[in-house]
Amino acid sequence: MNHTWRVSEIFESGKLARICARLDVLQALTGSPRKLSQIYLKVDDPARAQSVVNDLRDKMPGYFIYTMEEFTSLLTIGSVGLLRNFIGVVIGIAVIVGFIVVSMAMYTAVLERTREIGILKALGASSGYILDLLFREMC
Repeated sequence: MNHTWRVSEIFESGKLARICARLDVLQALTGSPRKLSQIYLKVDDPARAQSVVNDLRDKMPGYFIYTMEEFTSLLTIGSVGLLRNFIGVVIGIAVIVGFIVVSMAMYTAVLERTREIGILKALGASSGYILDLLFREMC
């Protein structure tokens, strides 16, 4: 962030933080003075997490306050708008492209074997036999 930092303390692992700094310094460096994007709270008793969240919601109406379980449940495919439609379009395009690739491979195999197919037909081979021969060649 083009800023000279001074290490003053090293935290033990599991604190959900990579860097701890004064709030006003980080707000000035990110260009958002007096604003926050997220705050994580760790409660001493996980069984009380919901009651802490309810108290915070009562004290700060208008803010989105979640437990970690609620927050991670929001990160599903159903909660992101139009993501399901986008994935459907991508799958549809993949199926169409796959169909075109297989069709072109079959077409090329038939073109390469035109003379052989003609000889087999002259000898009395059925269309099913020739198609089976081409499918076996592809696999």
